[in-house]
Amino acid sequence: MNARAELPLHAPGTQVDKGYIGQSVPREGAKRLLQGRGAYVDDLRFPRLAHVVFFRSPHAHARIKRLDLTTAARQPGVIACFDGRALAEYCTPWVAVLGHLKGIKSAPQHAIAIDRACWQGEAVAAIVAETRAQGEDALAHVEAEWEELPAVTDMHESLAGKHVIHPDLGDNVCFQREFVTEGFDAAWASAEVVVEETYKFGRHTGVTLEGARSSPTTTRQTTA
Repeated sequence: MNARAELPLHAPGTQVDKGYIGQSVPREGAKRLLQGRGAYVDDLRFPRLAHVVFFRSPHAHARIKRLDLTTAARQPGVIACFDGRALAEYCTPWVAVLGHLKGIKSAPQHAIAIDRACWQGEAVAAIVAETRAQGEDALAHVEAEWEELPAVTDMHESLAGKHVIHPDLGDNVCFQREFVTEGFDAAWASAEVVVEETYKFGRHTGVTLEGARSSPTTTRQTTA
């Protein structure tokens, strides 16, 4: 008899996890959602509830030459219309400050753009209405004239600084960090084989994964 075969495979009291590979695991809440009984943010109704939709820039970089909300404000159900200058009286512009990125430069970002849109889809006006549909209908009555400005879409072009998006910052560099290893230049010069390559990949930010479980809510926004 093999004495080793008599030894327990797990410590006493250990619960063996069979895993979920190859098994059908019902999703929690799936039946309720499939039956149309899910509750979402868009389903909530409160007294004096209003809806807001945004008129957005169709250009990646453009100056707002004219923005007329007069006709939109007269549409059925519209409570009020705001441009960036009006909201700036109540909303302080956000400026990025990160302690671990020394020397970071960040242009003030208003809740709604003032005078100039710096990315396609940036909100330049807000319409508050009694219903979402009424707000969306009013968007068609916003009158805007644009002066297209140079857009920077390439990293090397951006670093060259021919077109600086935020002139007050001096250049397009948000922050710069260098990692210096002592003796690298000598090792590089004496190496028998040196392989150099440039890799291009989509924009990516390393962040933590969201939790496996989340509340059954959703947010929606309207674009013009």
